[in-house]
Amino acid sequence: MADRKPKRQTKPEYGGGPKRSEKKDLDQARRSATKTPAKHKRRAAATLLLEDPDFPQHVIDHVHRQGAVGEYNVILMVYLTATTRLFPRPLNLCVYGPSSCGKSFVTQRVLEMFPPDEVITATQMTKKYLLNQLEEDSDRFKHRVLFIAEFIDPELGVAFREMATTGRVRNLTVRDNQATEYTAEGPTAFITTTTQKLEDINAEDLSRMSCFPVDDSSTQTEAVIRRIRRKYMPKRKKSKTNPAKSVRRAIPSRVWHQCQIQLGRARNTKINVPFADLIQLPNHDPTVRRAFERILQIVEAVTFVCQFRKGRRFETDSNERRVVYADELDWKYARPLIAVELNHVFGLPSQQVVEFANSVVNLEGTEHTIPELVKKLKTPETTVRRRIKQLPDSWKNRRLVPGRGQAFHINPDSLDVAQGLPTVEDVKEFLNRNGGGLA
Repeated sequence: MADRKPKRQTKPEYGGGPKRSEKKDLDQARRSATKTPAKHKRRAAATLLLEDPDFPQHVIDHVHRQGAVGEYNVILMVYLTATTRLFPRPLNLCVYGPSSCGKSFVTQRVLEMFPPDEVITATQMTKKYLLNQLEEDSDRFKHRVLFIAEFIDPELGVAFREMATTGRVRNLTVRDNQATEYTAEGPTAFITTTTQKLEDINAEDLSRMSCFPVDDSSTQTEAVIRRIRRKYMPKRKKSKTNPAKSVRRAIPSRVWHQCQIQLGRARNTKINVPFADLIQLPNHDPTVRRAFERILQIVEAVTFVCQFRKGRRFETDSNERRVVYADELDWKYARPLIAVELNHVFGLPSQQVVEFANSVVNLEGTEHTIPELVKKLKTPETTVRRRIKQLPDSWKNRRLVPGRGQAFHINPDSLDVAQGLPTVEDVKEFLNRNGGGLA
């Protein structure tokens, strides 16, 4: 058999460098190695956002970019309530108002800023569904936000009160002729919206939650209509010679989710309110006991979301736990929310009614009839009559004026719904006098 010639071997390329295809792969690997991963970018963006002194204002601005108009207090309160799911005892919130006022829309836009697995949303919920969820997973509601669009099931109200008070729901029942116990571990932040009047809701439920009304004024309706009209109008082209002011880009939802992740890692942070003694409330009603704790929880929530702010005062306790002290910047955002809370606790009128009373007081003269108010305030007569009816009797005086009809006089001394609350300057002066409240 003839000898076969050996196959020609390929000469190795020593020192000749990589082939073209290999060089392309190396360049691609080098670019991917120097490129910052998306999660690192989100983390850096969330850190910068949390360090901003106006972080609560960024929350409001983001929801406005999503289509909401006004409702500053409602937006911020929903965000704070949902964030307190990380607390041992979270806040609970009821947003109420007439139909088509945007209660659910605003609440849902805010909850979109939270990781989807942290929020449980339902139009309605029954106690039977709750028990079925407990049978599958007892930690289903632990450190979660439970948003129910309409809170109408009385049996669910019992479970809600137990969760708000003890931090868990314990149910004893019989399944297959055997005694069975189901326990839902909390804490759970509860948020609901309703068109019912507050007097039609169970008083025990109301005493365990903050109640914030939506703005149903004609001014708010006009602003919403302008926003809807702008949505359907063609966008104007920017002039090259006179360009419009640059608009800040909307912050992506994933960055807001990352903010909550970083706040969750700091859930063990202890919040101190050194100016708590400055907050004085009437003590003639036992409901003030729970209300006062909710007021301090609102300050705690604002301080918690702003704990990474630059220049923040903090310490480390003996257990290596971070201790943050609330200051005047936190009180700046908490005070308007507390004023709304006081309106609910003491039966004071809503902020819209207070604004109507202030506008009447600022008019020339001391007494005004309804036709005069309609003309001077440029407000529909039905709205004027409704606002006057909503005013407390101690705020208004009425008498029959010859030739003019029934005239109203509003006492300007009764319009301060936040009486007893210190101002931002009071808190700043107190902290400067006491070394910032540091222990």
